Amino acid sequence: MLLIGLAGVVAASRATRPLPGRAASLLRVLVPSWRFFEDVCEQPSLYIRNGDSPTRMGPWRECLPLASPQVLDLLSNPEGNLALACNGVLQQLLADSAWMSADQLHQSVSYRLTRQLVIYFQRPDGYFQFKLCAALPGEAPEDVVISSVHLA
Repeated sequence: MLLIGLAGVVAASRATRPLPGRAASLLRVLVPSWRFFEDVCEQPSLYIRNGDSPTRMGPWRECLPLASPQVLDLLSNPEGNLALACNGVLQQLLADSAWMSADQLHQSVSYRLTRQLVIYFQRPDGYFQFKLCAALPGEAPEDVVISSVHLA
């Protein structure tokens, strides 16, 4: 308890002025910086469209289901973990698209995993196409990757 109280005092005084001395610098290790919350990055989203031929495709719609938080998620949260894993795949595809050519991207593991996510969640009939969009919070999404048309 004393250690937590001491860490709180250090954190409070750290916000107003820097603490001098060697002991204060050692205590600083116990107080997290939280700077990783300051950087806002683009959030990926995945869309799909279906069609009965490669030239006649329907409108784009959201692909991945949204997890609805519940109280029991504090104990066990498989849907939330799946949503985080899917978001990790989309983040990797977003990162790969920044430095890979289109041919390299279509052969990449992240592209193939994204294609499998679409098939798993949407079970498309006939032809389908997916796109990865990215947007900063509060802004309109921008198309980053548009797949070729695939046969389900």
